[in-house]
Amino acid sequence: MFNMKALPALMKENTPDRIIHRHAKKQKVFGTEPMPLLHILRLVKQVRIIRLLRVKITLGILKSFWASAFRIARRAHIDVLAAAAAVVIVGAAGTMWLIEADFNASFVNMGDSLWWAVNMFANVAYVAFHPATFGGRMVAMVLEFSGIAFIGLFAASLAGALLTDKLEEGVDLPPAE
Repeated sequence: MFNMKALPALMKENTPDRIIHRHAKKQKVFGTEPMPLLHILRLVKQVRIIRLLRVKITLGILKSFWASAFRIARRAHIDVLAAAAAVVIVGAAGTMWLIEADFNASFVNMGDSLWWAVNMFANVAYVAFHPATFGGRMVAMVLEFSGIAFIGLFAASLAGALLTDKLEEGVDLPPAE
């Protein structure tokens, strides 16, 4: 049967404090350690390090992207093409202002002439006014053809720069069919 004399010793051994202490020693339950805040701070520090590594990797990717973009832009002579386009647009706007200002109320200031020239050069033709004189129409025709040529020249220059960049990296291109 049950020994009543052993009951006080059994109760003394299984007090709640002793049960929790034994359980904490065996399984290391979170919150039973002497300094749980220290472990949380270590975890926060590790998360910060991971976030910093992620930022560093992202910055490395961005640096590589911008380096290759500027290398391709230099190789494609984008600066020369943009300067040539600006000269053509400003020249055509000035010419239209000089030719059309006396005959067309839409070209009375340089700003409207410049807006017209940019739209014609980009082949958008999103303007509500057109040249009224023969000389203005000739300038418009030259500007439109220049815009078409510029778009082709820009695309070919960029494609050539990309192809040269890939060939210098050692990327094998598929054979032409």
